[in-house]
Amino acid sequence: MKLIKRIVVFLLILVLLSGLLVGIGFMVNPTFTKHILTRYFRSAVEFVIDQRNHYHAGKFNNYKPGPDEIWGIDLSHHQSWIDWGGFDKKIPHFVFLKSTEGVSHIDTRYNSHRNGFEKLGVPIGAYHYFSYRVDGEKQAIHFLRNAKIKKGDLLPVLDFEQEENMPERNWIVKNVKAFLNSVEQETGYRPIIYTTCAFYNRYLKDELQGKYHYWICDFWSEPGCDYAFWQMTDRFRHEAFPGRIDLNTFSGNKEELKKFLIK
Repeated sequence: MKLIKRIVVFLLILVLLSGLLVGIGFMVNPTFTKHILTRYFRSAVEFVIDQRNHYHAGKFNNYKPGPDEIWGIDLSHHQSWIDWGGFDKKIPHFVFLKSTEGVSHIDTRYNSHRNGFEKLGVPIGAYHYFSYRVDGEKQAIHFLRNAKIKKGDLLPVLDFEQEENMPERNWIVKNVKAFLNSVEQETGYRPIIYTTCAFYNRYLKDELQGKYHYWICDFWSEPGCDYAFWQMTDRFRHEAFPGRIDLNTFSGNKEELKKFLIK
């Protein structure tokens, strides 16, 4: 609540100042006023994000998941160094690892991360970062060739995120479907989809008719759409890593998590 109150007070002050500028500035110098308002808007966005980061850093610095909380982490080449001994006291129930992106990129740490977590006995889910510049089916082929999905793994994941200069909606829906269908045909399993509630509502809700499970990213509050996994912060501290990492929770129990494993 303290975080929300700080943000609300700041935004109220910003609105009052902006109103004053609009009322006076446009009569004097419209171009300069637009420039100032743009700077105010950017400052507001930066302030809100900074407050969120500060709040999460404090909350998750010494966060210890509860005994009934099924939690996990997700990693990529950005986590290039891991102290595997740091998992002695706090082993995740699952881990998602970036495998590929587009039709040519392969994550440089995927194989080493996979080998390490396999030794720990942690279920691994490989994910593909979707590109809006190439065909969805070709992306699926690239992903399946390199992810090496096998029995005991979590279901494969499509990472579907907002980017600048995105194509039209029809292209996005068509190629996301192509990726999902190709992976299902090859593995016999429907992938999990990583996205936000906003993206889910805009592109997937009406198109996929509840066929898939979702891994939802929301750093502000519990997602308002259906989810199986929730990426709740990127400010989690764990003894095995020198920096902060992503923390995720599963909406069910240990037995229910087993339903998400390749048989």
